[in-house]
Amino acid sequence: MASAVGLAHVAAVSFLAARLAPSGAFWLALAGGAAVARESALRGLRAGYAGSAAAMLQTVAMVGPLRLSGPLTQALSAPLLGSMHARGRRWRSMFAVCVTIRLALYAALTSFTVFVLLGPAGYKGSFDALFGWLPFLPDGLAGALLLTAITQFVAAVFFSTIQVGLYRRALGAWPEPGPSHNRQIAAAPPVVERAGADPRAVLAAAAVVTAVLLFTHAWVVLGAVAIWLAGAAVLARHGDRDVIKIGLLLAALLAAGTLIGSLVGGLGINEAASRTVRAGLLVLVATWMRAAASSAGLREAFRRGLLHLRRLPGAADAAQLLGELDTGSLLAGSAASLQDRLRGVPHRPLPVADAVLRWAAHEAHAVVPGGVHASATVLRVRLRDATLAVSVLLPAAALLTVVGG
Repeated sequence: MASAVGLAHVAAVSFLAARLAPSGAFWLALAGGAAVARESALRGLRAGYAGSAAAMLQTVAMVGPLRLSGPLTQALSAPLLGSMHARGRRWRSMFAVCVTIRLALYAALTSFTVFVLLGPAGYKGSFDALFGWLPFLPDGLAGALLLTAITQFVAAVFFSTIQVGLYRRALGAWPEPGPSHNRQIAAAPPVVERAGADPRAVLAAAAVVTAVLLFTHAWVVLGAVAIWLAGAAVLARHGDRDVIKIGLLLAALLAAGTLIGSLVGGLGINEAASRTVRAGLLVLVATWMRAAASSAGLREAFRRGLLHLRRLPGAADAAQLLGELDTGSLLAGSAASLQDRLRGVPHRPLPVADAVLRWAAHEAHAVVPGGVHASATVLRVRLRDATLAVSVLLPAAALLTVVGG
């Protein structure tokens, strides 16, 4: 039987690939979702959500919180679907649950676009400019939201059909490697990363500044956040350069999309510019968080946070799994193993799906409990952490001036 850490490892590899790839996030996350569903079917719903949480937090620790939506739907739905399959629920029930969860996430993403990125006026204006000619839709924001709901419902039905079908195929005949495959893969010593601040202070500061940005796009607040970020960037000077490059690219892409949408939506130059700057700053704050705290620091902060929440079902299990997941050689080796497994496979859905499931089963058996232990990370609050905590008063004070004015 595959171990819990082995299945969580497969989910982490799959979810990480879904977040890093420029396209195809749904397809790349399917193997991870199937692994989490398998864990839930074997050891119960709590174990499934523990594995799912550990895998998602692992990806956040490695690349930051950006582009979470790709694997998030499967991370949320796979444990429940696996538990339902183990209890003998039919396809229709699993499909209905999957569609509901997917639509809830779509609604949250739409709310972010409407109320944060473009604003109701910009969202309505974009709809009028691009789709206002459609005769069956009402005018204004109601028409924009109705068209969005129709599009998202069709997408939810399509993706849920594939997701539930593959999960049922995987859970109904999960490949079981022989004893010779149930071996431990040795992990290389972890790379020591240098963090500029205690990750707990970094997480708190990033949360406060992000909340300020979500509240308003007033120029005085944007200026204060930019000044704060420039000063706080000193703590990230030893951070992962690849993460910083990816963050800058994503910030540019989101800012460009916001600018185009705002201008098409008929917003004035001033409002379009301020919304564009806010979009970019939201990504840059998230990128700074990962670079300043380091991957090892975030992992330890997440692990301790889960232990503080041990009364919640599955939190302690997720903390233990997160401590055993590897961040280096195992992930790279698993990705290379998948590429080898897909060589020569016919480019048709079922053969590819079966090859990926065989890979997932092998990797889940190859990583055994106790095979990997993340190096202990010492967290200490220093003067720089206190300075960082005080520094968030600058954007907070700017926000108060806007609210009070």
